[in-house]
Amino acid sequence: NGAMLLFSAASGDLVAVLQDNGYLTDLRTAAASAMTTRELGRTDRTLGILGTGVQARLTALLHTQVLELDQIL
Repeated sequence: NGAMLLFSAASGDLVAVLQDNGYLTDLRTAAASAMTTRELGRTDRTLGILGTGVQARLTALLHTQVLELDQIL
C-alpha cells in the first residue's frame, strides 16, 4: 500500500491524498535508476534486470526512454 499527501505551502492544509498503492514509489525508483544510468554515461546497448515484477517492467520501460538499447535481459 502507499499514499502521497499534498499540503498547501501557504496554509499547511491537506489539499489532496493520492492513494496509489505504491505505484508512484515504483515509478520514482525506476526513474531514478534510469536517470542515474544515463548520467553515468553508459554506452553499452544491453540492459540486464534481475526480477519480473512491476519494478522490473518499469525499470526496463524508463531505461528505453533515456538510453539507446538493443537488448534487455
